[in-house]
Amino acid sequence: MPRIVLLVTSPRLPAGLLTAAAWDVVRAAPVLTAAESELTTALRVAGAEVRVLDGPAVPALLDAAAAHDTVVWLAGPAGDESLARELGLRLAREPGLAELELMYGSWDPPGARLLDAVAVLDRLLSPGGDPWKRAQTHQSLAGFLLEECYEAYDAISAGDTDALREELGDVLLQVVLHARLAEELPEDQRWTVDDVAGGLVDKMIRRNPHVFAGAQAGTLDEITANWERIKQAEKSRASVLDGIALSQPALALAAKILERAARAGLAVPLPSPQAQADPEAALGATLLSIVAQAHAANLDPEAALRHTTLRHAQSLRATEPPPPRPDRPVRMGVGRVGGWSGSRWWGSGSSRRCWGAGRGSRPRWGTTGSTTGCRISPPMPSAATGRCSRTLRARCARSTRTPWTSTSGSTTRCSPPLSTGTCSN
Repeated sequence: MPRIVLLVTSPRLPAGLLTAAAWDVVRAAPVLTAAESELTTALRVAGAEVRVLDGPAVPALLDAAAAHDTVVWLAGPAGDESLARELGLRLAREPGLAELELMYGSWDPPGARLLDAVAVLDRLLSPGGDPWKRAQTHQSLAGFLLEECYEAYDAISAGDTDALREELGDVLLQVVLHARLAEELPEDQRWTVDDVAGGLVDKMIRRNPHVFAGAQAGTLDEITANWERIKQAEKSRASVLDGIALSQPALALAAKILERAARAGLAVPLPSPQAQADPEAALGATLLSIVAQAHAANLDPEAALRHTTLRHAQSLRATEPPPPRPDRPVRMGVGRVGGWSGSRWWGSGSSRRCWGAGRGSRPRWGTTGSTTGCRISPPMPSAATGRCSRTLRARCARSTRTPWTSTSGSTTRCSPPLSTGTCSN
């Protein structure tokens, strides 16, 4: 029976990097495809017969399968799922036409979508891309990198792994964005995302000889000490404090400095709060001594203060008065001409507040005579003027009646009157 092979390949791998089975089938049978690509070029160079179709693919595939016994459809980067579905339905209705076989000529390795991330950022920062991103510098993006790291930290602290995945993507965006910007630097300063990844790979291999070089692993403390020895040899630093990020939060900075000093066996007395010349310096010395106490107790002062502050923030939220609830208003009854309206209020007792009484008006809670409610200031024109409020005008208009009609007595009504025709809503 004739055979149609749907050959699916990874667009993220070099053209021509195919399995042996895929090379065998493209050399032995004609190859049809929808568009030219680097892979079609590679197949032709290798001697394969490749034809790009300019019409419907399913009839062409069935004709080629009948004529050559086997035909290959080279799928595009997205896999050509719609064509596979159409062809599968046709062969399900007429199974004698051909057999359908799905073959993977190559597939994405782990981390392949990182290549997509690099390609997308390259497109955004190339001519014709996003003007905002093209206008950025390492300096203008520095705050965004810090903010995204804080948001990832928040997700970790909350134990929200879904949020962590999203926030790490934002951190990755900053990494790739900075790397793409570096490609625009002067030639003697230029580097790429491959340089970033290459430096990371080399560092991990050098600093983990127990994994990559057959060294004895030992205990965790021995592994950590070996890491530090290798790091010291690489950096050739003059001080044990070199390399500490000085822009990190003050508590974390103090903890890191004290940790480095203890690891190096440096015993320098801490500054005394009583010996300081001004309150700020005394406070700093007190805080540093507290950080030292935390280090001695194997506690993280930054995390401890953060957690306590957040708990205090929750207590503060619990003492705040409830916010206004505009989604649950209370509607007053029919108001009076001369200033009272059917406005809405929130709150209770003396803390009641009014809102929404028409453009240009200023409603407020108050009492006139025996009526308590939201009073509009300035008041609506009275019935004696022969004019109604905008509320009545709109109400009359909605009821296909004529507003602005003065009648006898103390009210103004629509004409003809509504069943509750006073100037109110």
